[in-house]
Amino acid sequence: MSTLQAEFVEADHVVSAGRSDSSSLHRINDVNVEVTSPSATTYHGNVGLVDGTASTSGGSADGLNTVENVFVVSPEAGIWTVDVEAVEINQDAVLGTVEDDVTFALVVTGGAAVTTSGIGDVRVRPSAIACSQTLSVRVRDGNVGSSSLTVDVSSGTETTPETLTLLETNTGSGNYVGQITTTTSAAAADGDLSVSDGDTVTVEYTDADDGMGGSSIARQDTGAVDCSGPVISNVWAPDVTDTEATLSWVTDEGSNSTVEWGSAIPPDQLDPRAGNVTTHTVRLKGLTDCTTYFFSAASTDAVGNSTVDDNAGSYYLFTTQTRTDGQSQLAT
Repeated sequence: MSTLQAEFVEADHVVSAGRSDSSSLHRINDVNVEVTSPSATTYHGNVGLVDGTASTSGGSADGLNTVENVFVVSPEAGIWTVDVEAVEINQDAVLGTVEDDVTFALVVTGGAAVTTSGIGDVRVRPSAIACSQTLSVRVRDGNVGSSSLTVDVSSGTETTPETLTLLETNTGSGNYVGQITTTTSAAAADGDLSVSDGDTVTVEYTDADDGMGGSSIARQDTGAVDCSGPVISNVWAPDVTDTEATLSWVTDEGSNSTVEWGSAIPPDQLDPRAGNVTTHTVRLKGLTDCTTYFFSAASTDAVGNSTVDDNAGSYYLFTTQTRTDGQSQLAT
């Protein structure tokens, strides 16, 4: 039984939020691997591998780990595509270039490398789109025969497409790339794409010749626009001891977790956690017994929309318990 394997490792310098336990460790940059089958089934890195030994389709990109794998058992015949997407670059790994770079390794086994075919393929990235963001559009088509091509880009807000010119990366490569910026400004033929929260962005490319007898075939890819921050609810401290406290909240979409906390208002301590979850838990340690602490909960989604819940400026609070030995940590 054959298996298609894509193994990706990013050379990310994991940092700690001032604590020694592993829960405080989080990545700096966010780079993900995505594998697409000939029938357009998408596999994200690590999805399905927590509970099994084979990847499952769908799900979402892994925003936490710097090592990602895709294992597809008995892959269908045809051309598979492996994409590496830089979602968030916070630290440049190659200082000798003008651009912000990351370093990574990618190994794919179970197939044979092929040159770009005549079957056109169009992609827009990221697929989760913010209201003010630069989108990358890529077309692979091996028989265009020119150094550029055009695609139409539209949205629910700007229904008359913007025409975007893509340039071939290397002569004869069949790989064409270009960029377009989203905006909340009124729709106009200005080279930018106007969007609103909840829109679908559509990129369409006309494949004049698919190399298999087909002509003028419309190829499409879409992305979803998200301009709203996560909705935070059920903020509380379900477990409090004399020196530790667990803080918890729920969001309506996957996002990270950040707690601002301290013994006065406004709090002066920050505890961020990377991740993409809807149930958030942050454990605080090293607290002083018999002390009231104030805190707020904050979450940022995959496209950078943030929400802070500080209880309308009053902040949430909890009070640590009395030490069981009857002595305060402040006693001398």
